[in-house]
Amino acid sequence: MNKKKSGVESVDKALSILDCFVKPRQELSLTELSNSTNNYKSTTLRLCESLEKFNFLEKDINKKYKLGNGIDRLYSVYDNSFNYREEIQQELHSLCKETNETVSFFIKQKNLRVCILNSIPNKFIKHVTEIGVPKPLKRGASGKIVSVYNNIAVENYKLIRKRGYQIELEVQGEEFASIATPLFLGKKFLGAIGITGHISNFDKKNCLKFVKLLKHSCSKLEKKLV
Repeated sequence: MNKKKSGVESVDKALSILDCFVKPRQELSLTELSNSTNNYKSTTLRLCESLEKFNFLEKDINKKYKLGNGIDRLYSVYDNSFNYREEIQQELHSLCKETNETVSFFIKQKNLRVCILNSIPNKFIKHVTEIGVPKPLKRGASGKIVSVYNNIAVENYKLIRKRGYQIELEVQGEEFASIATPLFLGKKFLGAIGITGHISNFDKKNCLKFVKLLKHSCSKLEKKLV
């Protein structure tokens, strides 16, 4: 196998492990991670050991894994260099209040995407997007938007660019749906703003409503940030 291709596949597999952690302070066993990522246990163990080495994962006395402080370090580095935090955060809070769903802002970091800002509703059934957790680029509505506007090929690339939004009616197999739109600074793509929630709240009427709200919010922000 080509060494470069093999390396990319290893990165994808490692990121898919981090992508399994979708809840705050979640702990997962090696078997659970192996099953969730469809990798052999031996492969999963090797990847977990590498992620532990760089403090992206930690293993407790029960041999369960959780996210490590390396995630916080990555986030803090970016957060300190991000100039539009306050304006975007205010808009996320407004969207969250209006939709009663989780609203997040994702940016591209190397070959992955990271949520750097979010607003989470106070209700029982909700999607929790963890800040600073690396996720694969091409998954979820926000992932598709981040990919497309960084000229990375994904399914329906031309359609997403033409209409300026993406709808995904299943996120991580957990009956969650998401909708996202791009945010620009002039002609420069900054990131994706996405709404995520239980699929029962994403019927056709609400999907159209959420798209309209997202586009309006991005338009307001783009005028503020110029």
